Amino acid sequence: VVFLLCTNISEGCYTSYEQNVGMFPDSQKLKQRRFRSFESCQEWCDDTPRCKGVAVSPANWADRECFLVGTTHITARSRWTASSLTDCEGKLQNTFFLFKL
Repeated sequence: VVFLLCTNISEGCYTSYEQNVGMFPDSQKLKQRRFRSFESCQEWCDDTPRCKGVAVSPANWADRECFLVGTTHITARSRWTASSLTDCEGKLQNTFFLFKL
């Protein structure tokens, strides 16, 4: 009998979006695009190498944007919203296989 455990992370793990947070160094801006949804910003971050967080410009901007940043150190910024990658403790997906030989 062979017992096999596979652990994977199906998607990135993020902090909850925080209001009035969104300041990051210009040197850490990886990409930006028009805002679609908070979830799509995180999915885009998952697909982008070195992305460690998401900052979203204020809702009252004519062209609201999603910024991908290469740091988890995102600080206070009025009317912005941000979320950072975090460890996935407790969010791992386990799959067990049992083979009879």
